[in-house]
Amino acid sequence: MSRKYHFSLVLFFALLYSSDSLTAQSVKGYQLYQLSGYQVYVQKEALTADAKTTRQAIELLKNKLEEVNSLYMQARPKKYLKRVKFFMDLNNDPNKAAQYHVSRQWVVQHGLPPEMAKAIHITNIHNFINWTQLNQPYMILHEMAHAYHDVGLSYQNILVKQAYRRAVKKGIYENVWYNSGSGSNITKKRAYALNNVQEYFAEITEAFFGKNDYYPFNRNDLKTHDPKGYALMRFMWQGDKKPEELIPKNKQTNTQLKSTNSNIASRIHIINQRQEVIYGYWIDYQGQEKYYFMINPGQRLTQNTYVNHVWRIKNEAQKKLKEFTSNHPEQTIEIK
Repeated sequence: MSRKYHFSLVLFFALLYSSDSLTAQSVKGYQLYQLSGYQVYVQKEALTADAKTTRQAIELLKNKLEEVNSLYMQARPKKYLKRVKFFMDLNNDPNKAAQYHVSRQWVVQHGLPPEMAKAIHITNIHNFINWTQLNQPYMILHEMAHAYHDVGLSYQNILVKQAYRRAVKKGIYENVWYNSGSGSNITKKRAYALNNVQEYFAEITEAFFGKNDYYPFNRNDLKTHDPKGYALMRFMWQGDKKPEELIPKNKQTNTQLKSTNSNIASRIHIINQRQEVIYGYWIDYQGQEKYYFMINPGQRLTQNTYVNHVWRIKNEAQKKLKEFTSNHPEQTIEIK
């Protein structure tokens, strides 16, 4: 490549993508770009060693991020997704294309910049381009689902874990169709979703919003094959009706308390001061639990209710942490 051609490509990148980069954090060895509202750090070595392929990867990522922006989601997950940072390397791992880094300790131990923690890392730009075009068109959404699951919901989220456990117990992902995208016949194999609860959430997110390489391939497939997972997607991403059927029914706490009918409105402000996710249940007029909300550690939530309504707070293990009756128009409850 001539020096003149290389300079033109680098200048093209800078003019097209790098506005506002001075206001963001700099990372040694990486050039920061703003793509579709996201911060993307591109390895400088990639820009010099293979500028043409790097340009293709940047443009592909930009298109995929615009695709994510166009998906119908409620405001909360969109807010969390916008915080996700991306890193792009020429060839950090020849056997991968992209991954979400959960742990800062793991990142540092593997010689990567600590800023990659809680970020999505495109580890090999050639694989990213080829595999996206081959049979993983929603690869980026898959990794973003990991990020939201980790930071926005928590990997201990009871609804996700319960849906995964039910799917495992029913064996519905043990032998499913797989599309290699190579033009060969579709074969059957064990679904990638069975690797763990995190991959389950990310894989069915791909199917719900787009197209997956494992069955269920799309939203209609998911609705038919895994209706609990489908209900989970509608609730977590789009704020649809709460999938109460995903809550364990056999772990309800026996109590004589139950809500009594009232027309006096009340608001309760629940503050989670614990280092774990907590879950809120309304105790109905028959004394039965109805799941209503979850609160991440250090967060707070305001719940509209009525005076004389009973509420119960539990942790992930379904241990009762607090039970109270709303007896004021405005009430603050701290969960310690």
